[in-house]
Amino acid sequence: GIDIVADKTATDVTKKTSSDKEEEEDLVVVKFMKHKSMYDREIKGRKGLENRFVIGIQETSSQLEDWKEQESDLHLNDGPYSFGIVMHAAKKNLMVTLLQERVDFKDACLIQYELAKGLKHMHDHGMLHADFKPLNAVCMDDLTW
Repeated sequence: GIDIVADKTATDVTKKTSSDKEEEEDLVVVKFMKHKSMYDREIKGRKGLENRFVIGIQETSSQLEDWKEQESDLHLNDGPYSFGIVMHAAKKNLMVTLLQERVDFKDACLIQYELAKGLKHMHDHGMLHADFKPLNAVCMDDLTW
């Protein structure tokens, strides 16, 4: 099975999977949702979107056999959150980058261009990102935004 262990903010979690050789840990992010309509809209909206522009879904609460069991162990504000999607955790977000790094003009232009391409990709597929902010703009392992 999969054990999901949340931190205090319940956004960064560790997904533990076992293999024959050794146990691996991959950081993932879980987006929790209260209502099935929100969950269905999220799943439907992500269909057709490329992972190079939008973080892809690894698993959903309906795919995880022990979601209900683990849901009761998660003490989230205003719970319960009966639905969720598991996504690969990004390397960092734009807020952290702007606060902790010296971003020169060339890099700022590149980041802006890549974020604009991602938003255009979503818009071309009939989606609007209703909560676009520096915390939601992320840099992936391959250093693309």
